[in-house]
Amino acid sequence: MRFSHKLLKELIPESQINDVAINATVNQFNSPWFPGFFLHHDPRPVLEQVSVPVLAIFGEKDLQVPHELNVPEIEAALQRGNNEDATVRVLPGLNHLFQQAGNRCPFGVSADRGNL
Repeated sequence: MRFSHKLLKELIPESQINDVAINATVNQFNSPWFPGFFLHHDPRPVLEQVSVPVLAIFGEKDLQVPHELNVPEIEAALQRGNNEDATVRVLPGLNHLFQQAGNRCPFGVSADRGNL
């Protein structure tokens, strides 16, 4: 599936995003690395080999990297690798950029990204 301006404009209310943000999102999702690596990369075998301390943090309101799907998989992979120094946390109310999530757009970040 290719992302298009039309699809994003249907998903995101006009008041929350502008053409610059839509163009950047479309270009990112349609770049060669996104489907070739990002969507098909399985990090579990790598995580099973990690022996250094790990801190994995997620925003509760992140729609781009949903904690409900990722936390159990990360914890399980680290346990399979016998990593005893791993901490995984979900931070309440935060989006993908670890900012307070008000109105959520489909990608888990506000159109007004504010200050980091």
